[in-house]
Amino acid sequence: MDATSSPIANKEAKDNCGKNPLIWAAYYSRLEVVKYLVSIGVDIEATTNRGHNALMYACERNHLDVAKYLISSGANKEAKNNSGFTPLIVAASEDQLEIIKYLISIGAHKDSKDNEGKTALDHAKEETQKYLKSV
Repeated sequence: MDATSSPIANKEAKDNCGKNPLIWAAYYSRLEVVKYLVSIGVDIEATTNRGHNALMYACERNHLDVAKYLISSGANKEAKNNSGFTPLIVAASEDQLEIIKYLISIGAHKDSKDNEGKTALDHAKEETQKYLKSV
């Protein structure tokens, strides 16, 4: 039995860090599991103790296919974690240029600020800064 055909005892279960099954699936880029969990109604905006959601982990770890699916399924591309990071700021802080390009292409606000007043550009490294300055 694979992960997409096995029943989930508690689809909203969370570990000690607050990660639910959807967040773990996004973290490890398990797109089919992400699709299954979304299809059975797992909360797409559920967050960890730090306020990270599944989309933020997909962006942090450069899982573009997962990020696209989550957004197409209704994930908020402007959601903020406890530090005020949006998915774009998360991607910029990890220099995930392909994710950044995608988020910008679908209208993510590049001027959103975290709790310290920093934007994605402030968090980005040199290569990513060049791109963000050009758009």
